Amino acid sequence: SSAEVLRRMGRRGSGEVYAAFWEEIRQTLPGAVIRTTLMTGFPGEGRRDFKALLEFQEKARPDWLGAFVWSREEGVPAWHYTGGLAYPWLQWKGQRRRDFLLRRQQEISRRAMEGFAGRELEVLVEEAVEEGRLYLGRAYLQAPEVDGLTVIKTGRPLEPGEFVRVRVERASGLDLEAAAL
Repeated sequence: SSAEVLRRMGRRGSGEVYAAFWEEIRQTLPGAVIRTTLMTGFPGEGRRDFKALLEFQEKARPDWLGAFVWSREEGVPAWHYTGGLAYPWLQWKGQRRRDFLLRRQQEISRRAMEGFAGRELEVLVEEAVEEGRLYLGRAYLQAPEVDGLTVIKTGRPLEPGEFVRVRVERASGLDLEAAAL
């Protein structure tokens, strides 16, 4: 989100611009779920740049976030930068920063999931845990393999692939617990 790092990457904007854009999305589409991926360890990324990234994360509050450490990739403007790979300690620092960012995100995502308590959602049933009683599924806000699940309580059999309307009772970490309607 540091304007300087983005410029060196050949990108436009800044954390402030992107946070304002996300806020506009949330105001226009209250049910919107925002997912992003952030990078750490870009050559020349200093403490101030990383602090700006943390401030962006806190202000923008992405519902879901992935993060990775920069590495050289042929065909991109930063191909000629070597700092991230030439010095193993820079990669190590990038990994530590990524891990810190992801730890902080767990709390942000947990709070975002708590915001769904009391809401009705359409959930895709994926599998039975206890046939006719408990199922796992995904709502529009949950991508396969990377986000939490919705645990569906019901008194009737459901079929994998079926959509069911639920009322979210509570968030449990990154998962939602819901009752079928």
